[in-house]
Amino acid sequence: MEVALRDKRNLECDLDFLRDKMKTILKEKLELENNLGMIQKHELTRLDELEYKFSDVSDQFIRAKEELAALRITEINLTEQLGQAN
Repeated sequence: MEVALRDKRNLECDLDFLRDKMKTILKEKLELENNLGMIQKHELTRLDELEYKFSDVSDQFIRAKEELAALRITEINLTEQLGQAN
C-alpha cells in the first residue's frame, strides 16, 4: 500500500511538473506568435512603402522619357530650321 501511495505522489509531482512545463512552453509559443505577427506587420508596411516609392520613381522615369522625346523633336525641328536658314 505504501508503495502505491508513494508511486501516486511521484506521479502527481511528475504531472504537476509537466503541467508547469506545458504552461511555460505555451507562453513562449504565444510570445513567438506575437513577435512574428509584429514582424509581419512591419514587413508588410515596409513593402507597401517600397511599392509606393517604386511606383513614384517609375512615374518620374516615364515623365522624363516623355520630356526627352519632346526635347528631341524640338531639337530636330530647330536643326531643320537652321538648315533651311542657311
